Amino acid sequence: MPTETGSGRRLRVQEFASSWPGVLAEILEFIILTQLSVGRDRAAAITLTLSRERVAPEQLQPHVEGFRARLAQQLPTALVDVVAEHCALHRVQIAYGN
Repeated sequence: MPTETGSGRRLRVQEFASSWPGVLAEILEFIILTQLSVGRDRAAAITLTLSRERVAPEQLQPHVEGFRARLAQQLPTALVDVVAEHCALHRVQIAYGN
């Protein structure tokens, strides 16, 4: 379900607990299906937060670069930010403007 923020932007957030690196396939599917539900012409700002508790920094590559490449093929106009934080689950936040 989308959430309205105070700025009028729509925000969709989903958390994932699957194991690394298979979780990236689930995340990519969520992003693509979400984009299809709002329309491919709407630009998205995507923040992917990877859990440092679930994946060690030395295990990130080449998986993150492959994920970025696949996402760019599907949604070339999306702005993507990938960060790693100390949190329990991986999280995707997708924001759309008005």
